[in-house]
Amino acid sequence: MTVKLERECTALELAEKLELPRDKIEAVFINGIAGPLDRVVRPGDRVAFVPPGTPGPYRVILGMVNPSGGKGPEEPRKK
Repeated sequence: MTVKLERECTALELAEKLELPRDKIEAVFINGIAGPLDRVVRPGDRVAFVPPGTPGPYRVILGMVNPSGGKGPEEPRKK
């Protein structure tokens, strides 16, 4: 699918434009780099939305979840 963007927007704004339900999206790839939905999408970018619960260790490697089970990068441990 090709969608023309006239201006920059966040991945979340693009998902809303495409009428994708927010609860069906866990992360986004923009030009091959995974990240949160507040990342900026520019005209010409390649975008892929990732559904929640995508299996495999890649979710940790890509920073979609941390090894302790939370979302995003793991916070430093307190001593």
